[in-house]
Amino acid sequence: MDKLESQKDILKRIICHNSISELKKYIIDENINLKYFNNENFDLLIFAIENNANPEIIKYIIERVNYKTLNYYITENNTVKIPLFLVISKNNFEVADLLLKNKANINYLKENIIFSLYNKKMLNRKNLKYLLNKGLYLSFITPKFILNLIDDFQNKLLETIFLHFSFNNDFILTFLKIYKNKEPLSSKQLKNIIKKEKSKITFDEKMYEKAEEKDNYDALKVLFNNDCSDHLLYRINMYDLLDKAVQMNDYNFVYNLLSYQPFNLKSFNADKILKVTLHNKNMDILKLLIKSSLKIKLVNVSNNTNTLLSYESVHLNQILNFAIRNENMDLITYLIENYEYKSIININKPDFNGDYPIIIAFYTNNIKIFKYLLEHGADCDIKNNNDTSLLSLAINGNKYPFIKLLLNKCNISINEKDSSGNYPLMKAISQKAFDIIILLLEYAKNNNIDMNITNMNGETPLTLSYQMNYQRIFRFLLRYLDINQKDSEGNTVLYYAIDQEDVETVNYLIRNKANANSKNNLGLSCLDLAITKGIKVSKIILQNRHDNILLNIPNSQGEIPLITIIKSKNYTVNEKEEIISYLIEKGSNINYIDKQGNSPLIHAINNKCSSIVKKLIKNGANINYHNKKNYKTILKYAIETGNVDIIKYLMGRNANDYMKNPKEMMSMSKDISESSHVNFDMFDYLMF
Repeated sequence: MDKLESQKDILKRIICHNSISELKKYIIDENINLKYFNNENFDLLIFAIENNANPEIIKYIIERVNYKTLNYYITENNTVKIPLFLVISKNNFEVADLLLKNKANINYLKENIIFSLYNKKMLNRKNLKYLLNKGLYLSFITPKFILNLIDDFQNKLLETIFLHFSFNNDFILTFLKIYKNKEPLSSKQLKNIIKKEKSKITFDEKMYEKAEEKDNYDALKVLFNNDCSDHLLYRINMYDLLDKAVQMNDYNFVYNLLSYQPFNLKSFNADKILKVTLHNKNMDILKLLIKSSLKIKLVNVSNNTNTLLSYESVHLNQILNFAIRNENMDLITYLIENYEYKSIININKPDFNGDYPIIIAFYTNNIKIFKYLLEHGADCDIKNNNDTSLLSLAINGNKYPFIKLLLNKCNISINEKDSSGNYPLMKAISQKAFDIIILLLEYAKNNNIDMNITNMNGETPLTLSYQMNYQRIFRFLLRYLDINQKDSEGNTVLYYAIDQEDVETVNYLIRNKANANSKNNLGLSCLDLAITKGIKVSKIILQNRHDNILLNIPNSQGEIPLITIIKSKNYTVNEKEEIISYLIEKGSNINYIDKQGNSPLIHAINNKCSSIVKKLIKNGANINYHNKKNYKTILKYAIETGNVDIIKYLMGRNANDYMKNPKEMMSMSKDISESSHVNFDMFDYLMF
């Protein structure tokens, strides 16, 4: 190794030790000229910088070498090295200042120092600020460089660049001068000054496109906040900037965007924007969006205060309904109770879509919100778009808590039909909603509301519940409703219980004053029906302790119960006797004449029932009655039947008026001879 190389190695070692005294001593002792060590591949100053030599050593080397210029470079291992670039890459700004003081040029050559540092991953906010503050050419900030920053999410660097060129010291000094001189400045002039300041960097559409492509929302924010072009509204909408600002949860960015274009609730992504804001729990941004949205005014309402207030109310209800759907109580409370909106909001108006807040709360199935709205003036009688009331909707959905709230909080019409013509009570019965039925009937009782209604099929609450066999409901309804209410066919619930031979229910109904005399549209009474069904049911009615059974009113066939029983084939003789005893005991007209002129006794004779004939006669049946329509006597009816026992009994009870009339006797003889039941014993008995 030659002497020069040996000295070079020693110098390098001393520099690495960072000892200025040792360096000076060695150079003086050896009488070394530092220039001889520098060549196109090696430079002591660059070596010192690379090895983090202190400023004293750097200064000493500069002085000893006596550089003509510090704007030079060497090439080492195919790498170009420039003193100032190297020191800035290390953020060694004290040494950088020293180099600049010695006329190093930050814009040296065509080498873009920023691009060079960035490619070597040595560019950071500190050295970037330093470069910009020391006069880096604006031309070095190329669109390509900005695209690279966006692509690599180097948004802090991007922001540093824009802030420097937009509002640097010169800009601030200009404003201070204006203020000091008290120069008048209009808002338009101010905007123009700011616009001019921001326009130092041209914003390429590709920058926005790159930021959106990479989902680099921070870059979009930096771009927009420093953009002063005439395309801001286009860019707000083209790149959905408000949507992205909300996702970033960035109040200032949202505020800036809204200063250019108010938040429009009718925009495609309005719901998404509100939903994200709710998710972020940022009430400040929510309030900002709400206030901004009210700045949207319809052209045809701008000059009409009342119409404008109405529009604002609908507008707020759109947001309120959104809050309800998302079950955000904080936003709901804010909209309804905030002093700023109290005079505007009307929760009983629909939103843009015709939806009412209370209806939306119901569909959301949030009882807390539903209750809150009712307590703050929501109208219980509001209907949905299908003309269905809240009460009907709640019953349809079997929502007991909502129904209870409605009935407790409101003066509500519980007998209002829904769009299908159904009463709330009838709907509840059909759905077997026992707990809801109790609520409705208690409400009706407390408010003197008549619940004796009929549905579209003509059914009453009692007949419907009974026929659907909802026994618990049916028995409960009996406590509240008219037991004798008729359906469209004129039938009461007693009629249907009798028809089903439901002894237990019939017994209960009769004991509770069900009217057995009630006739339907065909003229058939409950008693009439009971008699046709047999002894089990009819006996219950006739044993009724209440003296309210009408036994002498004919049915549509002109028969009273006594006649119907006698003619019926549904009873045994003993059963007939038992029932007839009840009828007679309760005052049945034993001598009633039907449409054909026949009495009960005649019907008993025609049925050849001697025991009933005897019972009737013993209880006052007229044995000498003759039918005025056919002039037949009681005895003649008996003879026609051929029943000797009945004839003998009648004769024994003096049913012999024919004997006093020879013509009648001749007629009787003829009847006997023509009878299909010729009985010579009977003939002998009558003649002799």
